[in-house]
Amino acid sequence: MRTWLEHDWGKIETQCHVSSLQRAKVDPGEEDLALSLGFLSADDDKDYWYNCRSTRVRLKKNARKPKGQLVGVQTDPVPETKEIYKQWCEEKGFTMYEGDDEFIPEDTCILYYLNNDLVAYSKIRIYDTSGYLLVNAGIIPNVAMETLRWEMYLLKQLGKEYCYLGQGYEKSGLWKSKQSTFEWWTGSKWSKDVTLYDQLCIRDSKIKYTKPEL
Repeated sequence: MRTWLEHDWGKIETQCHVSSLQRAKVDPGEEDLALSLGFLSADDDKDYWYNCRSTRVRLKKNARKPKGQLVGVQTDPVPETKEIYKQWCEEKGFTMYEGDDEFIPEDTCILYYLNNDLVAYSKIRIYDTSGYLLVNAGIIPNVAMETLRWEMYLLKQLGKEYCYLGQGYEKSGLWKSKQSTFEWWTGSKWSKDVTLYDQLCIRDSKIKYTKPEL
């Protein structure tokens, strides 16, 4: 695995701020190592990864099959997931990122049914010791918490140790810290300090950002 810094932008005239992004070229078989060092892969290029405030949960040894009306089925993707993703983004006020509603051969799809109606889906990439949750979108309340039980159950059945939950920024990331085995990447180590994580997410939502133009 090769890592480097990409210098994005900076301010020195009225303040001192430099923005850089740590990237990595991850070869096949190195995915678990990259995840353990706080790197995540982007949907549009699974070989090039970036370092961030990554989040994960350690899977419990006695993970049981979820009970309730919501039923998860591991299967091939279906066209209806595109509409579910669109509705989910519109309801949450999220940007629709290219590739989030598409699947590549390395992706595992879980479809969720409520009273026989398709209401949600998950997209996961499964590696040797862990799984990386790329998307869990749906048209039911608390979709992330509801589907996570199935995601963790599936990965534990496959003998995995961790489920990586993606980035942990802004208030939309607060649901992740509700898990008892939650950890987040500080930039140098994994932390179990849920209070600090929640404070950082709330602070993130207060920051006003304007993307620099060339």
